[in-house]
Amino acid sequence: KKKNRKMNAAALLDRVSAFFFDCDGVLWHGDTVIPGAAEALHFLKNKGKKVFFVTNNSTKSRAAYVHKFRQLGLPAEEQEIYSSSFAAAAYLERIKFAETKKKVYVVGEEGIIDEISALGIECLGGPADSGKVVSYTEETAVDKDVGAVVVGYDRSINYYKARVSFFFFFLSLFLMFHAYVYVSTLFAAECEIYTYLSLSL
Repeated sequence: KKKNRKMNAAALLDRVSAFFFDCDGVLWHGDTVIPGAAEALHFLKNKGKKVFFVTNNSTKSRAAYVHKFRQLGLPAEEQEIYSSSFAAAAYLERIKFAETKKKVYVVGEEGIIDEISALGIECLGGPADSGKVVSYTEETAVDKDVGAVVVGYDRSINYYKARVSFFFFFLSLFLMFHAYVYVSTLFAAECEIYTYLSLSL
């Protein structure tokens, strides 16, 4: 049986030119690398295989993920990492959102803001709105220059963020033109990661 497994592994390496890995729970648990992960990645890269890392965790940008990889002793380059935060930014880039000069309201964390800001798009919300509360005696002020809402994993989600983001969402339903974009990082990941990986291969 062990011999058959080795033969199957060798045959797999011969047939496959690219390998895709999830990150959380596959390469590491929290800040602890999973035993054998570094060796496996080095082995594949030394064999000339293309290695990509795909994650639906939007809390980090690709640059932040590279930093984490290196801290854990795992080999990775920014162009090999496809996170949902990057996918959301890639979607906005594809629809030429920056040309509208509009802003993006983020329900999420720094990863989304960093990736979108890299496109020259101004972001509002995110961690900056974590401590805000809704006033029931005054109208919640919103920036009328917001043209998109991007929603990702947010460990400090609150009613204020939900209220503001849904204000923009419902406002878009009454507009006669496509002025607002509502993006889920997970939806964007499904669309954009497939596109970018196809180009990379």
